[in-house]
Amino acid sequence: MPRISFDLSRINRFNTTMPFSLSRRLSSSLSLPISNFPPFLPNPTFPLCFHSQPPSIDNVVDDAVFQFNDMLLVRHTSPIIEFNKILGSLVKLKYYLTVISLSKQMEVKGIEQNLVTLSILINCFCHLGQMAFSFSLLGKILKLGY
Repeated sequence: MPRISFDLSRINRFNTTMPFSLSRRLSSSLSLPISNFPPFLPNPTFPLCFHSQPPSIDNVVDDAVFQFNDMLLVRHTSPIIEFNKILGSLVKLKYYLTVISLSKQMEVKGIEQNLVTLSILINCFCHLGQMAFSFSLLGKILKLGY
């Protein structure tokens, strides 16, 4: 039976935070047997795990919006990068209107938008077919000197 093994030595070079003993344990535990089953049949050596309820996209979006609002309410606001991560994840889920609304909340709170935030907004407006707003944001980017 052929075996697949993952070499973590390359990963460990770039990620120096992983302890050596942990990387050794991971490399020894990642040697997986491959059965000679057709690809459409499940591999009987791996147990199937089912959760009682798969995570709903609506729950993920609600959690992201909740975390975003919490970040807005704290006394020392988080860096713009953290806001951009949430906005970017919502764009990947195609919640364009939510992203636009959250960016307006950022602007009202006084959090300055950077090039990444403006690019995310341009992407949202383009997907919504609002090219005039997209070009307006492009003009803002040029005006700010990015």
